[in-house]
Amino acid sequence: MTTFSTFSLDALLLFQQGNYNTALFYVLSSVVACLFAAYVGMQFTRVVL
Repeated sequence: MTTFSTFSLDALLLFQQGNYNTALFYVLSSVVACLFAAYVGMQFTRVVL
């Protein structure tokens, strides 16, 4: 499985098991972390190049 499909499956299983708060936190924190990592990578690239 790919990283995204594993992420989606994990989130779906959490929702199906009734762990709504955990699933929501998992999805939101993952998206925020990915956006932050992309931002840091872009800033790093601008400094280096």
